[in-house]
Amino acid sequence: MQSYSLAVALLLSLSSCLFAASSVYVDEPGDFLPVNPTNGMTVTWKPGTPDAVGNLVFGTNAFTSVQSAIDGVNSGGRVSIAAGTYDEGVEITISDSVTLSGDGPGVSILTGASNGNSIDDPGEHPVLQITAAEDGGIGVTLQNMSIVDGKRRQFAAGADGVNSLGADLIIRNCHFSGHLTEAIRLEAYVVLALDADKGPLTRIVDSVFTGNGIGVLNGFGHVGVIRSTISRSSNGIINRGRLNLISSGISECRGSGIYGVTASSTLVYYSTIRDSAEGLTFVQADAMVYSSTISGNDRGIFHLGGQSFALLSSTVTGNDDYLFLSVPDVLIANSIIAGNSVLDPPPILNADIRDTGTIRFEGVNFIGDQKNLKAFRPGIDLSFNSTGIELAELLEPALADNGGPTGTHALVAGSPAINAGDADFDEFNLPYNYLGPGTTLFNPFIADIQLSFSGAEQRGSSFSRPYDGGLDIGAIEANYPILVSGKSCSGSEKSVDIIFNQEVTIADLTQVSLVNTATGSTIASTATLSGTILTITSPAAFTAGNDFSVLIAGSAVTNDFGNSFGVTNRSTLMFPASSNVYVDQAIDFYPPSPAPGDTVIWNFGAPNEVTGLTFGVDAFASVQAGVDAICLNGTVFLAAGIYAEGEQIEITHPVTLQGESPASTIITGGHTHRVFKVSGAGNIVTMDRLTIRDGLVDGEGLPGGGAGIQNNDANLTVTHTMISGNQVTAGGGGGISNIGGVVTVSHSTFADNTATLGGGAIVNASLETGQSPELTVTNSTFSGNAANFLPPTGSFNFNGGGAIYNVDISGGGAAVATVANSTFCENSVLNGEGGGIANIGGTLTVTNSIALGNTSSNASGAQDIASLGSFTNESNLIGLPSGLTMLDVLSPLADFGGLTLTRALSPGSPAIGAGDNSFIPAGVTTDQRGAPRLIGGLDIGAYELTTALIAAANSAQFSHNLTTKILITDLLASITGGMGLPLTLQSTSATAAAGSSIRVTDRFIIYTPAPGQTIGDSFTFIASDGFQTVQGTVQITPEGNGNGGTVNISEIKVEGDSAAIIVAGIPGIVYQLQSSSDMSVWISMGAAVTCPSGGIMTFNDPGPLPETRFYRAVDPANSAP
Repeated sequence: MQSYSLAVALLLSLSSCLFAASSVYVDEPGDFLPVNPTNGMTVTWKPGTPDAVGNLVFGTNAFTSVQSAIDGVNSGGRVSIAAGTYDEGVEITISDSVTLSGDGPGVSILTGASNGNSIDDPGEHPVLQITAAEDGGIGVTLQNMSIVDGKRRQFAAGADGVNSLGADLIIRNCHFSGHLTEAIRLEAYVVLALDADKGPLTRIVDSVFTGNGIGVLNGFGHVGVIRSTISRSSNGIINRGRLNLISSGISECRGSGIYGVTASSTLVYYSTIRDSAEGLTFVQADAMVYSSTISGNDRGIFHLGGQSFALLSSTVTGNDDYLFLSVPDVLIANSIIAGNSVLDPPPILNADIRDTGTIRFEGVNFIGDQKNLKAFRPGIDLSFNSTGIELAELLEPALADNGGPTGTHALVAGSPAINAGDADFDEFNLPYNYLGPGTTLFNPFIADIQLSFSGAEQRGSSFSRPYDGGLDIGAIEANYPILVSGKSCSGSEKSVDIIFNQEVTIADLTQVSLVNTATGSTIASTATLSGTILTITSPAAFTAGNDFSVLIAGSAVTNDFGNSFGVTNRSTLMFPASSNVYVDQAIDFYPPSPAPGDTVIWNFGAPNEVTGLTFGVDAFASVQAGVDAICLNGTVFLAAGIYAEGEQIEITHPVTLQGESPASTIITGGHTHRVFKVSGAGNIVTMDRLTIRDGLVDGEGLPGGGAGIQNNDANLTVTHTMISGNQVTAGGGGGISNIGGVVTVSHSTFADNTATLGGGAIVNASLETGQSPELTVTNSTFSGNAANFLPPTGSFNFNGGGAIYNVDISGGGAAVATVANSTFCENSVLNGEGGGIANIGGTLTVTNSIALGNTSSNASGAQDIASLGSFTNESNLIGLPSGLTMLDVLSPLADFGGLTLTRALSPGSPAIGAGDNSFIPAGVTTDQRGAPRLIGGLDIGAYELTTALIAAANSAQFSHNLTTKILITDLLASITGGMGLPLTLQSTSATAAAGSSIRVTDRFIIYTPAPGQTIGDSFTFIASDGFQTVQGTVQITPEGNGNGGTVNISEIKVEGDSAAIIVAGIPGIVYQLQSSSDMSVWISMGAAVTCPSGGIMTFNDPGPLPETRFYRAVDPANSAP
């Protein structure tokens, strides 16, 4: 199909990345502080809670109405809804991208105030209407809330709960109940062809539907229902488009669990459909069921018409009627269909399946009643008759919790289905899109399927398929005990907990051994068992760099079924030397505030979200708990948040702590305690992208300092981190105290830390003979730190170094400090030496660094760097040059790009280009911010001055009453200077002309003139390369097409290879149709036309039509080319 554009002047296309949308907050009037606010008042949302947000303006970003909040938030923004029940009195409407986030189901409630009967009562209404434009383009997220008791007027179409037209929709952790018709209705503007990738996309995750008319009605869109339950509805899901049901349960429906109608496709994975009138019903539709259970329904599956049906590795049992499958292509493979019944069946039928002559069996199937079943293959497929068993000898008749998110029927010990499947028949293992032979189907939910269940059976990734030597028939493997990942450290004994999937007995615990997988050697260890937890202790084994396997001798483990567990493919558990755990505020996990053992998602909805975690095993709400869970040099990932542990966090083994950024991941001592204590010779500890602040240590002496971090003998690396506001009284090292260990600091900032015995920011001290502490600092800034010492007593002054104090007190040690490409400014020392750095008895090397504006209260003392030991001083700027002020050299501490605050070089600073490349440490290619270091003309200090960004003049034109799209890539391409780094659009201003506006999408800035606007306009924009920003201006002028604002192309109709252009103009004015391929040259088409009295003209383009053609109608006597 050809695509054509209206006569819209695209003379300059401006496009950009979306800048960050704002957040707004909703609460009940009495819960704000102050209560019952009025517009313009400054308020606090959720005061007195960890989630409190202050300095909000009521009526601007704080509201008591959900609708007002939606109307007041930017496109793509977030509406946070506090606990409460919100009845707006009318249906809430959404027409732009937005996220609505509550405090949890049953806590934040949106209601339609229905009383649940079919009579229209005053005040009742549907809850939520979402409407996108016909070309889509909006995404809406609803999460952590209940949507209840909606009701649409009698005979009115649409859902009572959420009605969505054309929008992409995400629903997470929501509960729907009390809706008389549909809880959710999803409509599209186009009807999907079977293989089309069109239509809106809806993802429903971790949600509950109960007591509704219909749970979900899907009209021609793509819908994924994932880890959700639907119960006690007229129909669970009615599907007219594309449906993926993944790891979900549907039960107790008066009609069908799923009803697929004409031309729809339904894919069911890892799910259970139970106790409904009909489990699955498909009419003139296609469907596939994989690794799922259909149980306890009046009829299990009814399929009439369509092209194909597949039942793969599934269990169908306990239904009160046989499977009816009248489809041209039916495939059944590795499945159990047994224990179903038919009331008074005619002799030609069997109780389990009606063979219409189109069924094809593959793999090995267990069919309870094989009578008159032409597809049954004697000698391959199994039945009650061929095996001589009854149902109870095949599987557990009762649906039960056998692990995983849905109920299943466990295979009993000795079941003939165990290991009887055909493992070679793997063509349909995870058949994400099988709907008949050779079918290729667009499926946007393949990643959801793979993420949790790749290579597994219905219960999930902890239950491998095949298992124990063969593939079992049906939805799940036999319930053998298996080892599940799970670990924790226990003190110096270094024990590890490994969890079974069920309670087991190990008769002889000496049969449990720990093997080094690299060498194959057995490591001395002991084992204990409590219920499901096997604890293995080995003081020597769990060290960084080693991998281990746990081996359990054959038949050593038994369970309640008598199943034995020996040396099989599941008897060896790899336990890597590096592992990851994830920490967040409890309320920010998904689902929020989890209990130990719950499956959670970390950083839910973020690009780096991690799924499939177990709270209390590899997900925690405490930094200390996360650290303790790492035995073998793993990483603790810390989400954004402020972590106040209430006591110091102790680290005694190798570990990496990695935050989101110093601005967002903050660990605080709360002015009451030290933040971190690190110890253990040889332990490698890394802290990255954090803020460590507000630690306090009181009265511990020089060895007991380090209010931010105390490092005793370990190897500590601190990078991309902000250490600030830490205080030591009667001790050294406000930020870091390093006694005998190795500390490496890079790309970090130390600000406003204090200590009374030296090293406001860092003390690097040898206190005993033989201690050799090492400190290396690169690309870092020290600003505003202080060593404030009371008048010294005795002959030795322990105080020095407002920022760094490198000291050998023992006289027999070797304190070594190396500083490169760093900045020390406005640090101070009271009653000591070296306002910036003091070196007493140690070895100090400083290169390519700035130390100026630091102060010492000793009149005769060195102000910036003092050394009473070995001091190498190369290519530095020490002291303020004569005639210059501080601002002539450095800017104040601020955000100049990068992850941490820095002090930028001022234009003309003597530090510019004064460095020596030969002293750049190996591997250092950037400055503190991450901006490139210039190999020629290296700047001194932590900051490399770069060429300023310059925005050229930009212009665009508009036609009367028509929008103009401006490509942001073109706008950014007009910016010169900088470091050659990618530019992004950060923000735009309002337009200058009254009534005009701009809107930013992912590619364009779209300018809309005011109605009838004929004057020029402008707006400004800000772009950034991540390190500096620039402001530019776009001038917008009306297009001079000869008729000013007298014409508007209202419609273009394409018919075959010609087009009819419908134009609205002023009666009596003469217009000429012109066309262009790129709007640079316009060519007249046909004869000029005088606009008739009705104001509507039709021009014709006889064709042939190219891929793109632009049109305009102009005054033929006065038109620009």
